[in-house]
Amino acid sequence: MKKEFTKQEIRQVKRSFARCFIKEDLILRFLNIIVESHPEIAPHFKNTDFDQIKLLLRQGINCTIMYAEGVFAGEFCIEELRVSHDRKHMAINPKYYPYWIRSLVQAISELDPEYTDELGELWAEVVSPAIYYMANGY
Repeated sequence: MKKEFTKQEIRQVKRSFARCFIKEDLILRFLNIIVESHPEIAPHFKNTDFDQIKLLLRQGINCTIMYAEGVFAGEFCIEELRVSHDRKHMAINPKYYPYWIRSLVQAISELDPEYTDELGELWAEVVSPAIYYMANGY
């Protein structure tokens, strides 16, 4: 399922990611959206240190981009996330991953002043290979 992306496609996503942090906190907005996206998701964040999770999510999104780019660090990072999210550890059911993708794209649509529907589709395409890989490790 791992698609090859052009340098231009990866560049578009990276620039969008950067634009989201100029004025607003993308990660905080993403967290608010995902918690409200499904009633079974909120309990996973019940005792969460939000300062720590914000850093981890920012790193995780970067990892999904690097994974799509074919960068070794991204592959290593996603492998670590795959293990930490499997049923033996955090037990994040893969049924929630589509909510993760939709919530991320929604937050980006709200915060990136250059957002287009095409860019949102590209974001979903770029993060999907890493998410698919993680889901298969559950």
